[in-house]
Amino acid sequence: MHTSSEPDDLQAQFHEVVIVGNGPSAITLSYLLAGNWPYYARAGAASDGVIPDHLHRKLSAHPTVSILEQDLEYLSEGLEGRSNNPVSVLFDTLNHPGADFGADEHSTIRWVYRPERAVDHLVLGRGPPGGVWQKMTGDLLTVSLGSWMELPGLGFQQWCLDNDRSRARVTDVARYYAAYVQTMGLSDHFRDSTLVTSVRRLGSSPEDSRLTVVPGSGQPIGRPPAAAAPLWIVEGLRAGADDQLERFRVAARRVVLACGTSDVPSRLGCPGEALPFVCHTLSTMEALLASGGVTGTLLVIGAGLSAADVILAACRRGVPVVHAFRRRATDRALIFYRLPRALYPEYHQVHQMMRDGGRSCCHYRALAQARVLRIDPDGLVTLATGDGPAQVRVSHVAVMIGAQPGLQFVDDQTVLGDSAGATADGRARLLPVDAFTHESENAPGLYAMGPLVGDNFVRFIQGGALAIAAHVARDRGEGGASEERPATDQLMPISAPLGAGS
Repeated sequence: MHTSSEPDDLQAQFHEVVIVGNGPSAITLSYLLAGNWPYYARAGAASDGVIPDHLHRKLSAHPTVSILEQDLEYLSEGLEGRSNNPVSVLFDTLNHPGADFGADEHSTIRWVYRPERAVDHLVLGRGPPGGVWQKMTGDLLTVSLGSWMELPGLGFQQWCLDNDRSRARVTDVARYYAAYVQTMGLSDHFRDSTLVTSVRRLGSSPEDSRLTVVPGSGQPIGRPPAAAAPLWIVEGLRAGADDQLERFRVAARRVVLACGTSDVPSRLGCPGEALPFVCHTLSTMEALLASGGVTGTLLVIGAGLSAADVILAACRRGVPVVHAFRRRATDRALIFYRLPRALYPEYHQVHQMMRDGGRSCCHYRALAQARVLRIDPDGLVTLATGDGPAQVRVSHVAVMIGAQPGLQFVDDQTVLGDSAGATADGRARLLPVDAFTHESENAPGLYAMGPLVGDNFVRFIQGGALAIAAHVARDRGEGGASEERPATDQLMPISAPLGAGS
């Protein structure tokens, strides 16, 4: 691709909110910002225990006020769930009641379209809507149930009529997310094939003295409050006509980081890791196995689900596997202990192989408490294990030890980590944000959601979208349960042509 030259006039199109990333967390936030607001559907009804009694009473006290307008901290009090973010637990409690106890209850959220509350926003993604899901191929099944993969207002099972499984094919999920944006009327907000190269405060660059901010959606730019922080400038490249890269520049009052944590695969840090037969991504490894490119022993490093997926794919093709992992096979911190055996038999099969050292599979050998010391060009890998040094000769190495977010485009890296300026790590150090607004503790107007704040499952990331949308509405003077709201029968419900959420 060729890159066009920088325009002589420095202009930035203004949008109230710019979202970096276009995965399910960004899609959900776009849905809310487009004017789709959640209401409690059981307000006024007798409590039946599906929703905790204290939460039911709180929501029933304001039956015509959107959940988005209410005090999320107050509503979240006393709730427990599988997320460390309280608003994510609140949303999941209402959207998937009793899910962690095996219940299959309908959502208690009713979505209402309020176009007068829509917020001008832009969603920037490298590929089609769906984020990392669009990079997944093959017949892999999701870890979560199919119904837990759906987004507001469009049921996954109704949309994917041929899905008769409890879990869904990842390719079906990818198609669902792309179709969701179009079906729910969000396409005008999405810009695909874009690469963000810089996110910074207006005024932090010398060229900003020549920069003019112009309306980006035909709407006048309102005067920000006197105490408001400076605007954000987002710059990058986008694919234009004739396969040419074009520069773009937008200004925003708020920037949301929704780009996940899978951009930069984690590294072992050992000699030889850059050799061509060492692979760090699941998609590349799957393609290599499918093409018959692995002709000898495969060394798989890691004890998570990606490592398990590679092992399963290799065993199906009769490829010998040596599996090295840092923990003991019986360590209760392993992900397998958190997966119900009935729903995830294939992952428990891998865990059984890890525990018995490979006696249950003739093509598999386990090396527990192992650490790779070096990888030689001839395929000889030296490891330190709990039983002493070990060497194996392999055809390929699959390093499946997680990934970290690629946030190098944020000019001021100190806003991403702790006070010492350490950058964020998707697994160890999450971005420091307010628990109820998801706004950065270090940079007003900068937000984070999804895996960047510890929510790795689709059913929980939607709570982050609720927190951010509520904060935006409150700052715009649209929040607060005390404000007068239209009666319920004056609100226009949303219709979903391809199936509605419960």
